[in-house]
Amino acid sequence: MSRPQTLNVTVTRVRCGCGNMYVTVSSDPAYHEVFAVLGKSGGCAAGFLESLGRIITLALNAGVPLEKIIKQLVGVRCPTDSEFLPSCPEAIARVLKGECK
Repeated sequence: MSRPQTLNVTVTRVRCGCGNMYVTVSSDPAYHEVFAVLGKSGGCAAGFLESLGRIITLALNAGVPLEKIIKQLVGVRCPTDSEFLPSCPEAIARVLKGECK
């Protein structure tokens, strides 16, 4: 499936243990895209988030139900003692579920 020239997207800012994360999700019914970036650039976490967004995008476009993807992301925890969301994957899952606005 080829990517359309333009997509309608929403960008959601969420606070997690790594800081501010910005999750971009396309709302086009024929093609899906997910990007996640931390407010600070570079490092291992940035590479992890880029690859996670690519895998989620690939899975959605391959027909994997959104609910199955969310189920795999919920419950992932990082070893951070934070009052915010427990991990970046959990934050992405909550955005995909529509819990973060």
